Amino acid sequence: MILENHIIWTNKTLSEALGMQLQYFTSGGAICYNTQDIKKGDIFLAMPENALPTIKGTKDSHPYVKEAINKGARFAIVEHAIDGVDADKLIIVPNAFEALQKMAAYKRTKSKAKFICITGSAGKTSTKEATALVLSHFAPTFANPGTFNNELGVPLTLASMPDNTEYMVIEIGMNHAGEISALIPQINPDLVMINNILPVHLENFDSLDKIADAKLEILDGLKANGIAIFNADSEYYDYCCTKAIKKGAGKILGFGTGQTEGQLTHYSFDNNVSHITTSIAGKEFVFTTPIAGEHRALNLVAVLTICHSLGLNPLEASKIFSNAKPPKGRGEIHNIIFNGHKCVVIDDSYNAGPVSTIASIKHLKDLNHANKIVILANMMELGTQEIEYHKSLLPHIIDAGVRKVYTLGDLMYELHKIVPNEIQGKHFKDYRELEAYLNDIVTEDMMILLKGSKSQKLAHIVDVLVK
Repeated sequence: MILENHIIWTNKTLSEALGMQLQYFTSGGAICYNTQDIKKGDIFLAMPENALPTIKGTKDSHPYVKEAINKGARFAIVEHAIDGVDADKLIIVPNAFEALQKMAAYKRTKSKAKFICITGSAGKTSTKEATALVLSHFAPTFANPGTFNNELGVPLTLASMPDNTEYMVIEIGMNHAGEISALIPQINPDLVMINNILPVHLENFDSLDKIADAKLEILDGLKANGIAIFNADSEYYDYCCTKAIKKGAGKILGFGTGQTEGQLTHYSFDNNVSHITTSIAGKEFVFTTPIAGEHRALNLVAVLTICHSLGLNPLEASKIFSNAKPPKGRGEIHNIIFNGHKCVVIDDSYNAGPVSTIASIKHLKDLNHANKIVILANMMELGTQEIEYHKSLLPHIIDAGVRKVYTLGDLMYELHKIVPNEIQGKHFKDYRELEAYLNDIVTEDMMILLKGSKSQKLAHIVDVLVK
């Protein structure tokens, strides 16, 4: 089972973690930084403004303590007294973030769970969710919620881990060098996986080589003789393996479309179902899943490779995927009526880079519909070649048989200008302009793919369509 919130901290354990005797504290659940996430019994963490320099725009959360208590938080960790909140509801510490780090370290030290850490340039959240789903079939499993994968999210996750966790699955992200190496020692994983190395966050890196090195920082915290799993289709596979050997990995496995421990041997999609043939450690089997796209099928093979490396049955694990659903905004398929017309909406709006966008467009080619359109928004953080990356989508759009191309944002305007007239749709400055024009786009039955970086807010357009 994937573990839910229950008693995670007692007076004894929290006192030991913080190095102070707590007078009023009895017990509490998960650690929450956002009042919207509060569940009854949780512990609210309040930090001053800009307490984390690497996370821009963090506000002082002390003004929200009273709201958190009213929503059901049992206690709040604060740096000073709060007007209108009883002292017996507060744990006052000199530095709230340091207190969180102490709690995370305490949980990690005391835990007997197997720690699995996943990173990559695209699809790491979906892969993390799929890994947690499958492992929960075998033993109590906990994972970081959503994209809690940064300087704040990782210790929040560790500090919220139930004591009976047997598999801990943590996604870790980065957009600059040194970020993963600062976080990974906190996790000290038994197994690490890099699902891909792609051209994203290029504004912070000189080259893809530098991105590879930044991803490989995940090896800095790997336990001695731990397991390392890499994408064997990547041009960096041999480089990753060499680095893992130098770092003392005890077992190195690959997954991909070629001959390796976890192999995707066939993929097809029909009737809203993916049909996947895979070979894990030389044993071939077939499974089906509503999760769409060959690029996502490869990530599922990666999950089965993780299971095999942990001594679990990958065939049994694959059966879990038959009822799996993609996380919101990552390939969800909605059948709707909009403006009086039947539409299939493919929601891939969560984020976008060149490789993932091309993969989504290629998947569109495999779908049977006479009227396919794409709504594409800016792909961000691509550095000096950002215009070329946007223009490079055109051959794939034409090959997929797309009937109309709508674009959004200044970078996608560069694509818009070269789209042939017969399939060139309107260009929009932002999502608000697009929203106002939706009724003019949906004038007949159609299949609509929406893809763009999160900041472009195509998720809002999906919400308007799928209401």
